[in-house]
Amino acid sequence: MTDTSPDALGTVVGQLARQLAALGQSEGAELRRLLDGAEQRAGRAAGEVAELPDEVWQQVKELVSPPDWWSLLVYALVRISESEPGFTVGTLRLDGWSRMVTLSYAPEGQPGLFTVGLAVTDEGTKGVLLRAADGFRRVFAGQPGLRIEVAAEGDCDWRYPFGGTVHSPTPRSGLLVAVDWQPPVQPQEATGFRFALGPLHLRAELAQGGTAPLYRLTLGLGTPAAEAAEAAAGAAGPAGVRAVLDPAAALGALGAFLQVAPVTEVYSPHVVVTEGQSPRYGLT
Repeated sequence: MTDTSPDALGTVVGQLARQLAALGQSEGAELRRLLDGAEQRAGRAAGEVAELPDEVWQQVKELVSPPDWWSLLVYALVRISESEPGFTVGTLRLDGWSRMVTLSYAPEGQPGLFTVGLAVTDEGTKGVLLRAADGFRRVFAGQPGLRIEVAAEGDCDWRYPFGGTVHSPTPRSGLLVAVDWQPPVQPQEATGFRFALGPLHLRAELAQGGTAPLYRLTLGLGTPAAEAAEAAAGAAGPAGVRAVLDPAAALGALGAFLQVAPVTEVYSPHVVVTEGQSPRYGLT
């Protein structure tokens, strides 16, 4: 398996930071030009709102539609590289593919054990690369509320061209990537009512050369089959959505005349996409 060739982390991060700053400055300059023109045409004094003409409003929408998702993804790679020792940001070229920005995990003194590549910078095939060494397994939890698990069987080299089909040039390999992220959203509470959101869950299973499907992707809120009893007891369970209503408490003094048990609803909505099958939806 060919290793990536990461540049010095400080150099690459500096280059990426300058590119992101240049992007923000260029878009900011264009927006300023549009607003300056609208103000001059309206002839409004300072402190007065100048409505944007239709053609200017259309130009503003075109300026941010679509947003520069690639820069945001590269920014995410940079932030992840800073979350735990052993990560490096680099670059990689594959025949026929756009040049990649890569995030590799390579503990000191070891070759790259896991690499994510985003092919987005030049002409050529755009897409995602996932590489992992045989037997690699690690859980990353360097950021609060974020957990990433990677496990590989066989040397993995999975490629997903956007608009195409995921594939691997290696004859037999399997890769699991699971991501759980708890959004920083506090539970909402009122008298007699509580509402909470669980973690976002993504699980990708890739397999080649065996009886398992080529890919299985699970995306949902919370963990499927969350323990309803645990949620009802008020424990911090893995449910995606948990709502509790206590009618007696909500009615205050009138609640003393009611004998109504609290109502708890627990759901973990999810979708499963498997090779050769229709998507399956669930609320378990």
